[in-house]
Amino acid sequence: MSRFTYIVTSYKDPPQIYRLLGRLRTLSPRARLIVSHDQKGPVLDAETLACLGAELWTTPTPITWGDSSYLQSIVEAFERLSPLPPGGWVTLLTAQDYPLRRLESYEQFLAQCKGDMVLEEPSPGPDLDALLVRYRRRTIQLPAWLRQRRQLMRIVRKIATVSPGMIWSPRPAGVPDCVEIDRFRTPFRAGFQVRKGSDLFALNDRAMAALLAADKDILRYFARCSTPSEAYYHTVLLNNPALTNFPDALHYTKWGAASHPELLDNADLASLQGTGKWFARKFSADAPLLDELEAALDAPVD
Repeated sequence: MSRFTYIVTSYKDPPQIYRLLGRLRTLSPRARLIVSHDQKGPVLDAETLACLGAELWTTPTPITWGDSSYLQSIVEAFERLSPLPPGGWVTLLTAQDYPLRRLESYEQFLAQCKGDMVLEEPSPGPDLDALLVRYRRRTIQLPAWLRQRRQLMRIVRKIATVSPGMIWSPRPAGVPDCVEIDRFRTPFRAGFQVRKGSDLFALNDRAMAALLAADKDILRYFARCSTPSEAYYHTVLLNNPALTNFPDALHYTKWGAASHPELLDNADLASLQGTGKWFARKFSADAPLLDELEAALDAPVD
């Protein structure tokens, strides 16, 4: 059994999924490759996946950005994967990612990093504090029948704007706006503070076992927050004194407006080559930059 597992989350563009899986397979011939594919996404070809040595795990529910569906799908995938072999590692990626360096070096890094996980730990400051506030609120998704009535929506928005402890939370295009309400009680206390970071990371067998053993009330609490996948893992694991973190982000990401990752192109090649990260995101399915990265990965090692 391989010590290294890669879970690739996906929801569209089968050719892009196959391309990433093919690259992961050539770079790590013995790794376990799992595709956690959105239930509402296009059908993936079983024969192609079999040729790549990849397993297809369809998500238990359709995935919607910003709510708990993505978090729940990853937790269920971890439960299905558990237990990892002793000294094993699982790395979480998306189909819009791509490796920047050889996985042999990455896997060696994991084995030698003297940590139980590789989780991003953003620098403290006002920007981080502003983001952490969302995890002290309960998010209320407005029902479809209400969203279809503009006059009622204007009334709800006005009420949320003027009511103490309540805010109107606008979302990106295609995602319904929602209302957030301050909570009277949270699980946070001395020794258990809310933490946040990238929801793409790596865990070893000890860290994954600790995550799955966490109080389910904590998971239920975060499931009612906005974008819970960016805080649940970090809060549970970074507050665990028995675990050691190697604080880093695995990915190079170019952030655009509204803290949304931008698509990378050839103009970003120099930045990618000098970043020192193991992976980058995100790429379009036909990005010419992927050809450049593949050429670099295929180049002979000095």
